[in-house]
Amino acid sequence: MSSNRFAFNQFLFKCPYLKNIDDCPFDELRKLAFEERIKTLKSMTFQQLNNLEIRHKSCQKLFENK
Repeated sequence: MSSNRFAFNQFLFKCPYLKNIDDCPFDELRKLAFEERIKTLKSMTFQQLNNLEIRHKSCQKLFENK
């Protein structure tokens, strides 16, 4: 597992901000069974993972500025 994929594992279980936003891509992953979450994550391309990271950083800034 690459370091990029490993970094996202924490988001597969819960939102670090305790409140999901409506369009959180991790929310869709959290609806899957555990095995499916891991399988989906492992099958993602570098670009898909990069998009998740960008989306998370955007969300993170939103919550930090509140």
